[in-house]
Amino acid sequence: MKASQYKLLIGEGSQSVTRRRVLKGIVAAPFIITGKGVPHPAGYGAMPRVLGHFVRDRKLFPLEDGVRRITSLPAQRFGLKKRGVIRAGAFADLVVFDPSTIDDRTTYTEPTREPAGIDYVMINGQVVVDHGRFDSAKLAGQVIRKGAANA
Repeated sequence: MKASQYKLLIGEGSQSVTRRRVLKGIVAAPFIITGKGVPHPAGYGAMPRVLGHFVRDRKLFPLEDGVRRITSLPAQRFGLKKRGVIRAGAFADLVVFDPSTIDDRTTYTEPTREPAGIDYVMINGQVVVDHGRFDSAKLAGQVIRKGAANA
């Protein structure tokens, strides 16, 4: 199959059998990159997009709910009891942002572009973004496994 034919197939089928057949053909194509490749904008811009676009601009839900959806709700779903909340004994993973300026600035040509409106980020209590500038020398993150002491 040629690359131009995939576009036609994707638009055709609405049944899951057709979608699986199309997906199988796409994944098997020799020009498709799987696993590692070009970063996707959502890797850098998903959370600022929730707070800027969906909360502030579109007013789909209040700011507090937007913050909950990207912090404590996923932490609860993954069983991470010491993450996603601000309380004694929890890990200090904090983001200080300006609700009026937070924005996803990523594009497909610049998928790693930093968001607007984020002034400070603390990971495990260590400042890694200070006055909007990321310090790549600070590696404060860690692998988190459900049920582990750092979860």
